[in-house]
Amino acid sequence: MEDEVKHIQYGIALIVPTLLLLFSIYFKTHIPKKRNALYGYRTGGSARNQDTWNEANLYFSKVFFKVSVFIFNLELLIMLFAKYLATLVDSETLYHLANMAPLIIFPLSTILLTEIHMSKIFTKEGIRKSSQKS
Repeated sequence: MEDEVKHIQYGIALIVPTLLLLFSIYFKTHIPKKRNALYGYRTGGSARNQDTWNEANLYFSKVFFKVSVFIFNLELLIMLFAKYLATLVDSETLYHLANMAPLIIFPLSTILLTEIHMSKIFTKEGIRKSSQKS
């Protein structure tokens, strides 16, 4: 019975990575064309003008997909090796790590990588640093 509960818990832990993956696929194929307040990668820098909006959302959609695939695979690995990992840490800690990993990795990596990319391409005023698109 205890093993069944653990399997259900790990299955629940896959819900967030699965949703992230599905949203990333949708976002990759439906990048917002115009600046708006509802949908897209919305930060002060990305919303400065249409050029920054386009670049930020295009780059973010790629990073979003890659990070989602990584998180999904990480969760699968945790589930596959749960019995071995449970010998290193207790199963409750392992379950919490499996649940928290996407919630920590996703926002940190996607926002950080997108903001670094944007700072390489645009000035703080939203003007391209060079005339070539990257």
